[in-house]
Amino acid sequence: MKTTEKVSKKNSWLTLPNGLTLFRFFLIPFFLVELVQGNQLKAFIIFLLASLTDLLDGFIARTWNVRTSIGRILDPAADKLLLVSAFVVTTIPRFSHPFSIPVWLTTSVIARDTLIAFGALILFIWKGIKSFYPSLWGKICTFLQAITILFILMANAMAEQQFLKFNPLTWLFSPNIHSFFFILTLLATLISGIHYTAFSLKKVFFRPEENSSAHIGINKAPL
Repeated sequence: MKTTEKVSKKNSWLTLPNGLTLFRFFLIPFFLVELVQGNQLKAFIIFLLASLTDLLDGFIARTWNVRTSIGRILDPAADKLLLVSAFVVTTIPRFSHPFSIPVWLTTSVIARDTLIAFGALILFIWKGIKSFYPSLWGKICTFLQAITILFILMANAMAEQQFLKFNPLTWLFSPNIHSFFFILTLLATLISGIHYTAFSLKKVFFRPEENSSAHIGINKAPL
């Protein structure tokens, strides 16, 4: 009986959601290679597949109640690695053409993630807080960032396949539409960064009795 319990506990991280998360990690280098080599359509398909695995693993984890401690770390890590690497590469016109992400948006995304990582480290070292609830603004921010990347990748893929010659598609991927997505994503990024900063300050200065617990239950980090 004890042997069975040990084996079960040892293999508890071997779940379908964690497998999907690892698969997302596996897809990232292939996505970057295709993008750097100028294969816009393949890069779009790989990124779309990776994004779908993110939705699927979260759905399965909640529905089947198979959340694991390592999954809570791997899942947001895979999301951040995929998004940040995508933002960086799609900012370089040489690799992302004819459309690319503006430098100011990529800079804001990286600055926000750096702020969150630094703040989490400070809270862990100073107050012992190890985990955080995902905020609504954090979820909105991640969603809009992914949609913006998908939009640019799809536009480049359609241009590569010469589909943008049709008038409706030309309007859909016009600079005005691009700017709308960029500004919307920037606002969500800034608001979520401010929200996280306010949360951190509240934990440090206004709720000392909660800090002593050193734990806040989570599903994902507020990235």
